[in-house]
Amino acid sequence: MSSVTDCIYHPEEDHGETDHGCYACVGDLVEILNPMGERTGIYSLVTAVETSNRIGPMRYLCLYGQELRVKDSLVRIINRS
Repeated sequence: MSSVTDCIYHPEEDHGETDHGCYACVGDLVEILNPMGERTGIYSLVTAVETSNRIGPMRYLCLYGQELRVKDSLVRIINRS
């Protein structure tokens, strides 16, 4: 059984300590990235983590001050809670 922090995009790889958004948890400070993976300078706290299996496994983060949830691959962890 996998936990919600397991990387669903490449589960066989051992990421160790990483700042990839697939490891973000509630309370982490993250920076939003644009679709090309570039930093935007927009920082926020993760308030909730949601998963969906409608079109395959997807993981979304609800961020403080953001109306829409963000795909976990579009953030990088700045500081863990």
